[in-house]
Amino acid sequence: MKKNEFLLIILACILPYTVLADNFLDDEKIAIHPKAGIYYNIYQADFDSFTNAISCDGITYKNGHGFGYGLGIALERSFGSRFQLSFGLNYVKRSGSLYDDFKYSYRDDDMQIKKATVRSQIDAALYYLELQPDMRYVLVDNLINGPFRAYAGIRCNIAAINEFEQYETVISPNDVYFKNNFNKKSRTRDLASGKIGDINRIGLGCSIGFDNLLKVSDRIHWTQQIGFDYNFTDVAQNVDWKTHALHFSMGLRFSIGNDKPYFGDTVEVAELPEEKAPEPVQRVVPPNLIIEPAGFDGVIYTGTELLATKPVVNAVFFDNNSAEVPNYIKYEYLTIDDYYYMDALKQHDHILPRIAAILKANPTASVTLEGATAGAQFEPKGVELAKERAANIKQIFINLGIDATRIKTAARTMPRYPSNNKHKEGVMENQRVDIWLHNAQLQEYVDFLRFAELDGQLQYEAAIINSSDTGSLYSTIADTSVKAAGSGVYGFKIKKRLKENERFLYGEAILSLHNYHKSVDDTLNTSVLDTVNVEKIYDRFEAILRFDYNSDILSNENKHLLKQLVDKLPEGYTIQILGSADALGSDARNQQLSNRRAAVTRDYINSLKKDKFKFETGINNNPVKISEATPQGRFLNRCMTLRIKK
Repeated sequence: MKKNEFLLIILACILPYTVLADNFLDDEKIAIHPKAGIYYNIYQADFDSFTNAISCDGITYKNGHGFGYGLGIALERSFGSRFQLSFGLNYVKRSGSLYDDFKYSYRDDDMQIKKATVRSQIDAALYYLELQPDMRYVLVDNLINGPFRAYAGIRCNIAAINEFEQYETVISPNDVYFKNNFNKKSRTRDLASGKIGDINRIGLGCSIGFDNLLKVSDRIHWTQQIGFDYNFTDVAQNVDWKTHALHFSMGLRFSIGNDKPYFGDTVEVAELPEEKAPEPVQRVVPPNLIIEPAGFDGVIYTGTELLATKPVVNAVFFDNNSAEVPNYIKYEYLTIDDYYYMDALKQHDHILPRIAAILKANPTASVTLEGATAGAQFEPKGVELAKERAANIKQIFINLGIDATRIKTAARTMPRYPSNNKHKEGVMENQRVDIWLHNAQLQEYVDFLRFAELDGQLQYEAAIINSSDTGSLYSTIADTSVKAAGSGVYGFKIKKRLKENERFLYGEAILSLHNYHKSVDDTLNTSVLDTVNVEKIYDRFEAILRFDYNSDILSNENKHLLKQLVDKLPEGYTIQILGSADALGSDARNQQLSNRRAAVTRDYINSLKKDKFKFETGINNNPVKISEATPQGRFLNRCMTLRIKK
């Protein structure tokens, strides 16, 4: 833009105020209008590069978008009852991204030529100082509690900050990466960054939109404005690249003038109607809520049930290139009940004190800590890193009271049973210390446990008076709610395990209607309830046999579990053997592996007690899947599920 054109714009901004200054209404001399808003920036483009950016064959940046913000202040003067002139100064972020996708040829591991989709992207950081004179016209005098206006004007943009980053990202397939000079893999590579070359320092545009004024006081209005900005000038010289924006802003408009309020309503004097006697005020009566415990109708079932302890992952997993013991490891000892009832993933957090407890209970037992890495490609420190990992775990066992002479350490560049390093999850799994016990079992698996189970209905009498609406009745003992209306007795079905020697259940019941609440404390004395003893229960049994990666070999721990099971299970029961696998591998491969694991398990049970049981084998289509976000979660999902039915 030429210098003379810029001067004409400045004159156009100032001239209306100097010529029309004498015509201002008496009720307002001037208004000050600060505001702030958000911008949705829209890029309209047709270019392959600009100065300092890199041009790639076949790449043309067409469209783009982004979000920004704007801060500004304006002065307004009114001419008549409907027209106002405004002169504003704004600081606006018009940043966004341009991108274009293209196909890139590469060879896979089998030397087959394939196509990858790659995105070339430019992130632009654009900030402008903008001068904006405009005309505002009142469309509705009092839309809600103030005037509603339309506006239109021109803008002069002065570039303040103009920077960019250009890079490429692999969109698909998922196994394609860029490699840098250090042979490191990445889905993204940088191309260029810096200043946008040949930036147009001064530009011209226009704005249109609407704003609404809500009265806060006689001299203050809260404003909401929505508009569209169109820029005639390109972002950079010799490049077809324009920025537009939809924006929404809010602010406060301060009116300065005589006592007569700006945009005030005209006050008309009218004859007062003949005074009438005031109508009686109708008194609103709040609802009355009543609630009382009405007792428990049910029994306590007691007996023994055959259960299996949750599976154990005898390893500690480390961060990449680190020997620091991970934060998830905890040092509190678990109880016997925890082994049967606690979530397997949470149990793994306590793996070190659990192994320490086994060593203390078996004086002749010892342990080998076998440190490993994910291989030289991912952890170049190799065996030294593996040694350091094993040494740190050994020190924890010593701190837990285990004599150092009972602890051996070893180191390997890869684990004895490695996971697949072609997957990032496999790399994470190989960064570990395996814990091998000698002369002791990792856990006792199968046993009969005593249980007590509350089964029945908890009841409450409740009433809602002075209202026909429906409320809600909630019981903390039952941990559920029911709808309540009028008056009546409401029941909550309960089937709840009791802890050992748990005689009382404490809670409360809460009746709610709109913003009104009434609560009552409730105590259930289980010692006075009838008790029903049941025979040994087998159909609640569920055992998880964990397998190593890509393996169908039964470990010694798995064989120990199966021996305990066949010794405690009466003849004639059916054992369901359902295989499953983790998420690494194809569906076909996982199904094949699951079938083999099920067959191996069935054959081993037959070798112990042939023809004593019936079998059902197959795929566990609805396993209780543990989150595979961690290595220990994926280890636990490589398993076989055993269930019992009559």
